[in-house]
Amino acid sequence: MVELTVCIGTSCHLRGSECVIKVFQRLISTNRLEKKVSLKGTFCMGKCSEKNVVVSVNSDVYETNPENAESFFIEKVVSAVK
Repeated sequence: MVELTVCIGTSCHLRGSECVIKVFQRLISTNRLEKKVSLKGTFCMGKCSEKNVVVSVNSDVYETNPENAESFFIEKVVSAVK
């Protein structure tokens, strides 16, 4: 099971974490990954970015934004599922 966690703290919320979560939810459903990907929200992950939303895939921490959330998901999450 891939654990996908999105920061929903104040800074990330202002940078679009809600939109990122919606993109991830859609992609999990579209790709039928409900049994392979666990999507969670958390407050500050201590890696605040100046421009992006902080996301972790398993224990690896990344940054993404609403504009590139889909490509991020395909590159990092789908590859981790396989």
